[in-house]
Amino acid sequence: MDLARQVFNHLRRRDVGVWNALIGVMSNGCYREALDLFQDLEMDGFDPDETTLISTLTACRHIGDLNVGKKIHKCIEEKCSTFNSILGTALVDMYSKFHGYAQDALDLYEEMLGTGLRPDGVTFVGVLCACSHAGLIDQGLHYFQSSMNTYKISPTAEHYGCIIDLLSRSGRLSEAYEIMLYEESTKSNYLEGTLKCL
Repeated sequence: MDLARQVFNHLRRRDVGVWNALIGVMSNGCYREALDLFQDLEMDGFDPDETTLISTLTACRHIGDLNVGKKIHKCIEEKCSTFNSILGTALVDMYSKFHGYAQDALDLYEEMLGTGLRPDGVTFVGVLCACSHAGLIDQGLHYFQSSMNTYKISPTAEHYGCIIDLLSRSGRLSEAYEIMLYEESTKSNYLEGTLKCL
């Protein structure tokens, strides 16, 4: 990261791609620095592009900076002509990590579906996490089944972890335990077994 910063500082000409490269490096651990760079980019007169926005949303999620996250969301609405699944997933993921903003994450998910975009496994991790934080048990189970039935997404350990968390928070510990045992015991025929557990 220090070397990346040195190279950046010695460049005579910088464009958005160069800024994105440095922000991307910093968003892999130096989250506050990545957000500071985002502000520096704008002060230098550059417009952030999709890559910039995704990297900074990742940094916001890691350090819990909702204010900057909302600013980036507004920037997306104002400057991005198309709302794609990568930006949508990054926003859902960010909002799902903040207590009290789970419904915003779910609203963004529904907005994403309304545009015809197809959610992926990462999107559903954010959606399930949001349901867990908001205590939306039935809705979370519905989304989990939808991820498999409608979108043919194979559940990962993260998806199972979200469902276990969702059920545990609501006191449905025996169901959570069954899913945990199921997830540990078999990685095949997951759809049939999971639906039986639910």
